[in-house]
Amino acid sequence: MELGERIRARRRELHMTQAELAGDQITRNMLSQIEKGKATPSLPTVTYLAERLGMPVGYFFCEEGEEFFFRKQLYFSRLSALYRVGSYADCLSLFEKELGECDDELGLMMAHAAFECGKTAFRNGAMTTATAYFSGALVYADETVYPTDHIRAGVALLLPIASNVQAPLLEFNHPAYVDRMRRAVCLDEYHYLTGEAEGYVFENPHYATHLAARAKMKTDHFPEALSMLTGIEEQKGDEAITAFLLFRVYGDMEICHRENGNYEEAYRYSTKRMSMLAAFRS
Repeated sequence: MELGERIRARRRELHMTQAELAGDQITRNMLSQIEKGKATPSLPTVTYLAERLGMPVGYFFCEEGEEFFFRKQLYFSRLSALYRVGSYADCLSLFEKELGECDDELGLMMAHAAFECGKTAFRNGAMTTATAYFSGALVYADETVYPTDHIRAGVALLLPIASNVQAPLLEFNHPAYVDRMRRAVCLDEYHYLTGEAEGYVFENPHYATHLAARAKMKTDHFPEALSMLTGIEEQKGDEAITAFLLFRVYGDMEICHRENGNYEEAYRYSTKRMSMLAAFRS
């Protein structure tokens, strides 16, 4: 797009007439010639027109395809201000009216804004509106490389309800939801840490093994528990066995050995555990 075409396109975006844009600096006829590419304006004239059009001068001279970055520079502070105060609908409206094109940063911001608007509509019972916002959130999420699993998980849960309120389970993809939730909020670590694992399927099998060993310990089946804990230790080269998991396993192995009367091994695992604790604090 040539200089004159960009001036005309921006003027029309603002619903300005040629006379309004020309003001008292240049004639309307001169502006018409500039927009048609029949006259080349001086730099002071371009600066004047840029100020009246609310755009940086560079926008009118940039290479093809670079216009977006100038437009983002112009509107990003307003978008951010609306986003920060939770005016998500206004944020989306401004974006769609003035930009309509995403980069990674805007894609993440608009995905979250659309999701929040969807939740508001959902709470108010406006299910058709909620469905549109949730669907839009997924479209924006596809425009960014930043993590959006928390948004996708929320949409995976709420969109089936909004789109089929009478029988939402027909639409609900439970495995996909759990997968998104696991990646978004560390579900494995939550269930492992709290021990609330009934009915939960761990992605990391070592967590499940450790909790099963602890269940054996609670019923005084220490030899069986020790066998399970030893199996975890023997695989400590597996990247799924984190330092925190191994630290807790060593603590339980100390208890099992002590309960089995093997105090030498109990001391050895106590020492291992204390060495790890010292390393954690270094």
